[in-house]
Amino acid sequence: MRLSLLAMLLFAGSLRADPPVVQYLFPAGGQRGTTVDLHVGGLYLYESCNFEMIGTGVVAPPRLTRVASPSFEGPILPLPDSQRQEDYPRAMMGKIQIAKDAPLGFRTGNVWTSQGVSPTWKFIIGDLPEVLEKEQDGEPIPVELTTPITANGRIYPREDIDIWTFKAKVGQTFRCRAEAGRFGSTLIPQLELIDPSGMKIDESPDLGREDSELVFTAKSDGLYSLRIRDANVGGGPTFVYRLSISEPTKSSPRPDEPNDIATAKLLPNDGVIGCIDRGGDVDCWSINGRKGVSIDVACKVHTDESRLLPVLTLYSADGKELSKSETSSLVFTPTVDGQIFVRVEDRFPKRGGSDFTYQLRSSESKPDFELSLLLSTVTVNRAGEGKLKINVQRRGGFNAPIALQFDNLPAGVTVNGTPIVQAGQNSIDVSFKADAKAPIRCERIGIRGVGWLPISAFTSLQRPISHSTEPVRLAVSLPTPFKIVGEYVLKLVPRGTVYVRRYRVERTGFDGPILIELADRQSRHLQGAWGPKVQVAAGQNEFEFATTLPPWMETGRTCRVCVMGTAVVKDIDGSEHIVSYSSVQQNDQIIAVVEPGKLGIEVDRTSLRVEAGASIEVRVKVARSSTLNGPAKVEVLFPDGFTGLQAQPLSIPADQTEGKLILKFASEGSQIRVPPGMPLVIRAGVIEAGHPIAAESRMDVVK
Repeated sequence: MRLSLLAMLLFAGSLRADPPVVQYLFPAGGQRGTTVDLHVGGLYLYESCNFEMIGTGVVAPPRLTRVASPSFEGPILPLPDSQRQEDYPRAMMGKIQIAKDAPLGFRTGNVWTSQGVSPTWKFIIGDLPEVLEKEQDGEPIPVELTTPITANGRIYPREDIDIWTFKAKVGQTFRCRAEAGRFGSTLIPQLELIDPSGMKIDESPDLGREDSELVFTAKSDGLYSLRIRDANVGGGPTFVYRLSISEPTKSSPRPDEPNDIATAKLLPNDGVIGCIDRGGDVDCWSINGRKGVSIDVACKVHTDESRLLPVLTLYSADGKELSKSETSSLVFTPTVDGQIFVRVEDRFPKRGGSDFTYQLRSSESKPDFELSLLLSTVTVNRAGEGKLKINVQRRGGFNAPIALQFDNLPAGVTVNGTPIVQAGQNSIDVSFKADAKAPIRCERIGIRGVGWLPISAFTSLQRPISHSTEPVRLAVSLPTPFKIVGEYVLKLVPRGTVYVRRYRVERTGFDGPILIELADRQSRHLQGAWGPKVQVAAGQNEFEFATTLPPWMETGRTCRVCVMGTAVVKDIDGSEHIVSYSSVQQNDQIIAVVEPGKLGIEVDRTSLRVEAGASIEVRVKVARSSTLNGPAKVEVLFPDGFTGLQAQPLSIPADQTEGKLILKFASEGSQIRVPPGMPLVIRAGVIEAGHPIAAESRMDVVK
């Protein structure tokens, strides 16, 4: 439907959009010379979204499309954990081609829709062969690897543990490295190593969110197991990791990298490339300092694949600590002439290796500055504003104002005012404004800062110095021209039932159809609550949404469900755009306090042993509330991958409470497959007022 220009002019400033969010890439990297089926999981990505990957050696599609992805509920979350906010990212897919000569390290990128652009994400290019975890629910199944290799996996569902095995011979040394935080994963990886006898022989130290690593030498031949889990016993679709297992490159202290003050060499004028070769390694260099002359010391990782977290420490000739920094750079002003010593080390003393390279430079601190960005994307609503924070690092006493200039701004977008970073100021929030007719698009813009310095101390003439930020993606977004509105209602709702909530649609110049479904972003963990897709017809202003509460939901908790409306809007220039609105406000949520269900089910056994050709009788008993009068249909729900067992239909009449469920195994044992840790679900259902009422019981199947 066409959204009128008048409506946009009147209401666009008060409307909002659901900008896209990327929450994971799976796998988070790939090997040179391969093609990767990349899944990008996020919020508000719709059926397709624009996509780019920046950097050499990779070819990416311009758009991603929606695909199905595994969904695991995991263990029941008890109170109060079940009351925490939760997101439900949906997966998009595209093929990434990586050239054989692609440089190792990070690539970055963005996705964008008609409602904005996502923050930048990271993708890693490696040189080892790679394997992708085949995700499944239930008990972990060990998967054997051939080293060297990089295994891509996820700790999903919550409390999941992945087990990778590999063969080792006596005397072989392996480095096992799990990466997560360095590319934005929510996983805090914890590794445990199990020897062929089943004994735990090592575990990784806690290195925070960056990565986790252990190095060991095999004391016996055999199959070793590497277990990876979340250090906080969490899990979910965003808990992505890359686990590399390989024999480390043997290294020794390089003769040109002295390790103490006594042997320190003078740092060359053009800097030096060094390496923290092994755990505990420390490199020392010397600088000639002059009294009152500030010096800049900067230590940057040499390449994208370097894993060094540099710590710089300055010492005097007598070993006294002068200054220390964990931010890769520092400025120091000597009080006397003489040598100053720079020590380089990793933040975690046990880490080191051939991939812990750095580039160390020093120079007399001259008046200058650098511009940097916390985020390199910004979304500006049409007829609204968007802000971008720009940080300034000043050096050498430079304290003058810095004027900001902007290139390639999209049509209809202006910068609010004249942005100037004032003297002494180290950051500024720049406000971009889009007019009511600005085209909906996403463009790369340039940002440059210009400051002025006196040519000399004896003249008022000045010379400019300028620096640019990295390119910025600026998206002009289309606000959603409707709202989903409800009244605050809180009800006691039995688990295993359906709760119907009524909503109204406030339309602002848009009268087309709207698709209603569960929102990507929820105010609470759903704990299995689900709902259908509901089509609100063109011009319709009210609808009902039916939420099903699972029969195993914890009683006493408050369930809060948010719905989302999605529609295709025809813009003033004739182009079509997908927009959405999420019911995040309390009055717009479906709020239910969970109470005991109306239907119960009991079975006379909790486990079942596999026996080829056997017919098993299971006695089933149901308990109904006084309002349930219909027959109870009993069915068996088989987990994915379960084969070789059939269940005869069972219906327990309304005037009865018991029945016999007949289960029959296949005649050949080879036809029977039982996923470990995946029980059968025995479900009873009764129809009330057109909606199903359910109860469940579980039964383990053992071989």
